[in-house]
Amino acid sequence: MNGQESSRTLWPLGMVGWGDHWTLLAWCEKRDAYRNFRFDRIQDIVLLPEHYPQHLERNLEHYLTRIIGVEDEQKPA
Repeated sequence: MNGQESSRTLWPLGMVGWGDHWTLLAWCEKRDAYRNFRFDRIQDIVLLPEHYPQHLERNLEHYLTRIIGVEDEQKPA
């Protein structure tokens, strides 16, 4: 937001298109939190050899249900 470059280790969770932009939803190791990154602002991507660590509170389902409140209609209440 402030225009400064940063380097981050991200665990990608999904992509969302809105308007003219695509956004990467990811877990950010630097901030230890979910963050969104516009693809048109990413200058370089390096694929690391590590595999995504499984975590109950760092995944797309957790983000959708607990963070933004989207209900899974196929799961029983």
